[in-house]
Amino acid sequence: MIDKDSFRTKCPECNGERNCIIIGETERRWSSGRGQYSAQWGTEYRLLQCKGCDTVFYQSKSWHSEDLDYDYDDEGETVVSANYRLDTYPGSLEHRPQWVDDIADIDHQLYLILNEMYQAYYNKSYILASIGLRTAFDRTSEVLNILPTLPLGKKVEKLAEDGFIGETEKSQLFIVTEAGSAAAHRAWSPNKSEFKSLLTITEDFIRRSILRDKTIMKIAGKIPNKKEFVKKVSASTIDLPDLQDKSQKKDES
Repeated sequence: MIDKDSFRTKCPECNGERNCIIIGETERRWSSGRGQYSAQWGTEYRLLQCKGCDTVFYQSKSWHSEDLDYDYDDEGETVVSANYRLDTYPGSLEHRPQWVDDIADIDHQLYLILNEMYQAYYNKSYILASIGLRTAFDRTSEVLNILPTLPLGKKVEKLAEDGFIGETEKSQLFIVTEAGSAAAHRAWSPNKSEFKSLLTITEDFIRRSILRDKTIMKIAGKIPNKKEFVKKVSASTIDLPDLQDKSQKKDES
């Protein structure tokens, strides 16, 4: 029996093993064939709540009689164990940066697009995730007042003309938009490593261009001008000998 008070598994939010509360659970078993040609399989289903962060998530644990490991114990007896498959929904949330929540206050549509893109990423749906990256770029350019009727390539060029991106980022965003178009129209699917590279470029562009820190301009007004600072220091240096001369003349008199 499962200990309902101390069931331990990996939490998708904490991204590590945690004690979890079992909100609900059930199990199903199946079989086919007869005798030595029979096969059995089953799945345990659980709705869990992490005791650490309170995240509620679903997990299934499946096994099949055709997927077994064989080993030997200390007495030489054969030991058979099943290879369990664990599926968790939602998947690990480690990919989603915290700043995405700040996007909601600026443009809710972009926030929704990013959330759906990350969900596709969690589920390893890289074609859908790549299309999501292209859509997120498209919406970001619109938030930055780039004409929405322009083709994607022209939008990248306009962003460079308006000073939002440099030459290096321009060439990288061309690749992101082309990858999204290939996924949408030519069924191209990147592997995990390739998608991660596309995601990093898009994240950097969105975070830097949408979540600009406007307080930096206020700091600029507080930084002393170099010429004024040199002039001030020079004036202070000139005054010192005058004071010393007056002091010496007073002592001589």
